[in-house]
Amino acid sequence: MEQIENKEIVYNYHIHKLIRVSVLEGISLIILFFVAMPIKYFLGEPIAVKIAGSIHGILWLIFLYVLYQNRNINQFDNSLSLKLIVLSVVPFGFIYMEKLIREFVQVQNLNFQPKK
Repeated sequence: MEQIENKEIVYNYHIHKLIRVSVLEGISLIILFFVAMPIKYFLGEPIAVKIAGSIHGILWLIFLYVLYQNRNINQFDNSLSLKLIVLSVVPFGFIYMEKLIREFVQVQNLNFQPKK
């Protein structure tokens, strides 16, 4: 019994981490597209894109790593992983990404408890 509970705790931890990282990465993409790029092209200040782009790039690499962890621990299939990668480069894609992750958890019948 304790083995099963510990396994679910690990699943929950990695699912929470993926959702949080995807939201951060998605917000950084929105900032890059809708704040930094207009500053660069309308105000002629390319430094905004360099800063926002660097932050977004680091967060995207972290997202890929956390997704890889979830593929190994939570057995994400190839189609779900591919959908999440595609959504990670679409503005506001992180909203649908969270829905897909929650559907996966429901199908896998994991006891997922969102943190408050």
